[in-house]
Amino acid sequence: MIMKKLILIMVLLAAASLPEAKAQWYVGGSVGMNTQLNIRDYTVGFLPEVGYSLGSWNFGTVFNLYWNRSEVTGNPESYLVVGFAPYVEYYFFTSGALSFYAEAGLDVRYNTSDAQNHWRFNPYLAPGLEYQLAPHWSAVAHLGRLEWDSAMNNLAFNLFANNLSLGLLYTF
Repeated sequence: MIMKKLILIMVLLAAASLPEAKAQWYVGGSVGMNTQLNIRDYTVGFLPEVGYSLGSWNFGTVFNLYWNRSEVTGNPESYLVVGFAPYVEYYFFTSGALSFYAEAGLDVRYNTSDAQNHWRFNPYLAPGLEYQLAPHWSAVAHLGRLEWDSAMNNLAFNLFANNLSLGLLYTF
């Protein structure tokens, strides 16, 4: 019963902060890459995105389509990874056209590799930045993330340029 009251209070506080917020839909997408040169593993991704903005909060999902080429075992292998990643973003700093945010989500993927034909459910946290290019256009970037890999049963922390995605968003 205490948990229900706590959740109700949190929802009411969040709703009280929304009157000045403008709600807007947005669409866009990113391209991403991830390389692990020491084991010769390369990934390129196409990531269309749709979401809804409420002031400092964004709620959306990214649809994942990755192509991977791996030479880990000495035998070159190429495969596709498909999935989606619902997320929530909180914008914690804005100065002029530049904003920084934190993103939390659940990355759900299906790997079509013969060696790893399985689903992955990976919760993650990621830093991001957005730059307002024009009244309806923004450039976005993610550089690394903290992720629990359900298939490998480990925590991965990567904030380096070998895990980068860049994209554009159009706000209606």
